[in-house]
Amino acid sequence: MFNTIINALFSLQLETIILFILILSAVAHMLSSRRKPRSMIAWILVIFLLPYVGIPLYIIFSGRKIEKFVLQKGMLSLKKNDKLPKYSTLVSDFLYSLGIPAITTSNSVEICKDGVGAYHVLIKHLNNAKKSIYISTYIFGDDCVTKDIIDILSEKATQGVEVKLLVDALGSMKLEWYSDLLIPLINAGGECQFFNSFKRHPIDFKINLRNHRKMIIIDNNTVMSGGMNIAKEYLSPKDHALLWKDLSFVLYGEAIRPK
Repeated sequence: MFNTIINALFSLQLETIILFILILSAVAHMLSSRRKPRSMIAWILVIFLLPYVGIPLYIIFSGRKIEKFVLQKGMLSLKKNDKLPKYSTLVSDFLYSLGIPAITTSNSVEICKDGVGAYHVLIKHLNNAKKSIYISTYIFGDDCVTKDIIDILSEKATQGVEVKLLVDALGSMKLEWYSDLLIPLINAGGECQFFNSFKRHPIDFKINLRNHRKMIIIDNNTVMSGGMNIAKEYLSPKDHALLWKDLSFVLYGEAIRPK
């Protein structure tokens, strides 16, 4: 009985020491990462009041989102526009002098008010692509709608069109782990990548670093963007009860330029 009590006290003491070390490590990490005071105070309160919950949450969600990724990438700059701005203001002239693209004209916007309209507009532009199709989205589903899109992308890839698909590894987790849908596109010469993938980079994986951009660029002269992901809940040839009410747009004109 006495040995049991001693062992229990020892285990409790060891657990307390480990917990204390973890709390100190978390606080030291906050100080070294120069977090905003408001964020730091919130984390410290959670960690001290609910250490068994706060410490795991801090380990999962506390990582700096983009600093290391930025350092690994090269500089991104837009293609120089030698044309002088057609409309000159003090602010636009100043921005232009810093290399920021000038105000453009001759642009037009087509609004897609629902998923049915967006589906038909997207299919039309994909079928009309001549040189390139670049797609970035958070969710790319595995359903009848995305199968139609993959069929078009695969056909375009066999015709020599450059097709690149970037989807988020968390938003499209099923697609990454069971990617039979993508086989025709890859076999046709298209390219698909998963952003911040746990499957490929389990050590560097950040659960709170996600790609929520929804953008489709076709031939560097047409952009479709907005709030819609690519799945049957967002896009559909016909209206149905589970179709989300969302908005997207298509942009044409001088505002679209390759880097």
